[in-house]
Amino acid sequence: MINKIPNTTLKKWNRFDGIEKGFIIYLLVLIITIFSFPIIEVSPTGTDEVINFFIFNSYTITTFLIISIFLVFLVLWNTSFRFKKLIHILVGFKENDAILNFGILLLITISYISISDVVNLLRENVSYSIGIGYGYYITGFVLIIGLIWNLFLALNLSKDKKKNKLINVIQKGQESNSQKDHIKSLFDK
Repeated sequence: MINKIPNTTLKKWNRFDGIEKGFIIYLLVLIITIFSFPIIEVSPTGTDEVINFFIFNSYTITTFLIISIFLVFLVLWNTSFRFKKLIHILVGFKENDAILNFGILLLITISYISISDVVNLLRENVSYSIGIGYGYYITGFVLIIGLIWNLFLALNLSKDKKKNKLINVIQKGQESNSQKDHIKSLFDK
């Protein structure tokens, strides 16, 4: 039973193309950077003592949960064909994986940015020295790389496959003066 796990994992890995393998490796790097580096540094005024806070602490539990849910979704979406099929059935979205990856990474980035906003608010209003930890910048850099990468992938895939184009539908013989009439005519039976 235990010997089957490496073989099954290797078979799954071989089914992925280069872009999918690259994004899975990117996800592993992102998960390591989010959970292993401190994001906030706090030190009492007048001392050299620094207290580091990681993403998983009692103060940022909601942000931790949101980011963790998005990361689990991304990992399952990019590694499990069964999960992807279930999402296709439930949502019906299956045109471009890079667009979905970009959207989820954007949500993670927005959640992550909220941490710095709170730190900047508190920086001026408390008697402690509060700052952003080096892990925040490392993770932010990794997130931005992923956003840019998936944006380029989404654009290239949509150009290559001739998908995601807007189509103007104009009925013959109908000369409408307003955009509202034109759009309404698209939904009339």
